[in-house]
Amino acid sequence: MVRIIGVGNRFVAGDDLGPRVCDHLRERPLPAGVTVLDGGLAGLDLLYWMDGAERVVFVDAVAGARAEDAPVVLTGREAAGLAPARFGHEAGLPYLLRAAELDGAGRCVYVVGLAASTGEQAVAAAASLALRVAVGET
Repeated sequence: MVRIIGVGNRFVAGDDLGPRVCDHLRERPLPAGVTVLDGGLAGLDLLYWMDGAERVVFVDAVAGARAEDAPVVLTGREAAGLAPARFGHEAGLPYLLRAAELDGAGRCVYVVGLAASTGEQAVAAAASLALRVAVGET
């Protein structure tokens, strides 16, 4: 089973990439075994959504991405490396990924992101990339 999980707040510009990509993907047919979930602001509760998946692709805004309109792919380990050394108020997806490494489930985890989710073309590009990563084409 493969899951694409959008992360972010659809009501806050700049933090709405994940939900917008989920909306975009739900408008097209998906390959068998691929599920799209809007994780919103679920935080560490997303660990539960990772259970049973052999591959998980998170979609979120990524600070420091190379270009605002070109999505990037990070492995879960690379994204986890962005987590602060200690859990605090600013902890987000990188901290969740650091915690997910502890369960030893052996799943493949990736993050697809943009520095900002300003235009529909950028959202469509991120959605296409997330789907390619989900099915192992990238």
